[in-house]
Amino acid sequence: MFSADAFESSSRSGTSELFDVLIHRVRGSSHAVTTDHRLRASGLFGLYVLAMYAVSISYADFAVLGNFKPISLTVVVYIPLMLLMMGRSAIDTLLRRSHSGANLYQIVGWSLLACMAVLHALWYPEVVRAGGEADFWSNAAMTLLLPLLMWLIGLSIGRVYENVRDVVSTRFMLWTVFLALAAPVLYGVVASMVRYGVVILLFKNYETGQSFNYLALGDTLAVWSLLLMGAYRRIPRTQLLVYVIASGLLFFSFSRASFYLFLAWGGIYLWLSAMRHRSVVGTVVGPVLSAVVLGAVLLVLSEHQATIGASPLLNRMISIVLSPGADSSVQSRAVLLGAGWAVLRQDWLLGRYMSEWWQTGLLGDYIHNWLSFLAAYGIVPFASFVALAVALARRARALLARGRGPLPLITLLFCLSAIILARSYVWPQIWFAMGFVVTYTCGTVGERKT
Repeated sequence: MFSADAFESSSRSGTSELFDVLIHRVRGSSHAVTTDHRLRASGLFGLYVLAMYAVSISYADFAVLGNFKPISLTVVVYIPLMLLMMGRSAIDTLLRRSHSGANLYQIVGWSLLACMAVLHALWYPEVVRAGGEADFWSNAAMTLLLPLLMWLIGLSIGRVYENVRDVVSTRFMLWTVFLALAAPVLYGVVASMVRYGVVILLFKNYETGQSFNYLALGDTLAVWSLLLMGAYRRIPRTQLLVYVIASGLLFFSFSRASFYLFLAWGGIYLWLSAMRHRSVVGTVVGPVLSAVVLGAVLLVLSEHQATIGASPLLNRMISIVLSPGADSSVQSRAVLLGAGWAVLRQDWLLGRYMSEWWQTGLLGDYIHNWLSFLAAYGIVPFASFVALAVALARRARALLARGRGPLPLITLLFCLSAIILARSYVWPQIWFAMGFVVTYTCGTVGERKT
């Protein structure tokens, strides 16, 4: 038999325990909501920083053509953006706002960037003694500053992109930047028609002799278009619309690697998306019809070589497919590759940063593919880079198999294809793609598979 006092005491104890459990759950729920909010804020911050970088590319193009006041992108844009991203990352880490712990991919990526920073520091005195300090900093902005910035942005966005992609404000910002990147392409073509009567991208100011980097414009537009397609994962028709518009813009952008790689990987994106939605039209009819149309177009163009030769735009964009051996750009890259092999045979172990500068006194005459990374940094960083890229490709494939969608895989494969075939160690977009895949869906925000 229990006494009344004993029963009252037991009742109070049970009530107290229940109250403690409820308080714990409420606090846990509150902490989860706070963590979700902070992760979203961090990811959106990274997306806005990437947007500012993309808009700066468009601004610089208009500045070269005399529409805006020229600025130093490194001083005015890249360094402030990098400091913002580093500051945000440091705050998140100190306050434990980010995902708990760094995974192996992050450790390898950060180690590789640290190794590159050390090599920059080691080569700096020699370059300065040879009279190339200005060239060193100009090159380092592309080989150290921007890779670090893109890596931080990718890490930030990848963690929460699935959870913010279908937010109205996110889509509005993605479309706004897409239009900002399309603007210099459209303006360049129209200005060329008005001034010279030729349909081609005007990327050179003939009064000042300056040219803007149409390759950077094309690559940025292609990557941004993939992100925009990913924002409409559940709306295949909008994905197709973005794909068609972006392909047209990239054709006029004068960047053949950007155009053809986006045409290929963007098409595969649509196919994978159609498979996910179990669309017979998108999975079977679409690819077959596209192949037939593409074959017919190439057949017609091959029979009108004279027409192609008379059009600078068509000659630039189509001749590489119909007669690659006669293409001047392919020939010059073959020459650079041949010269690069001599450098690789001599410096493959430790590398030689800015190897083309040491040979010719000029920047830009490097091997236009992934081997330029080996020439610049040596075998250990290059092997680490390759291993990390392969591991991340496998991770992105696993994400696709788990129902996460094709965006991380296609973005990485687009960038890997670009740097393997046509870009070089000064190309920063590959670092965004790798960071994006490293943390994709690693956040605690809504781990959903829809």
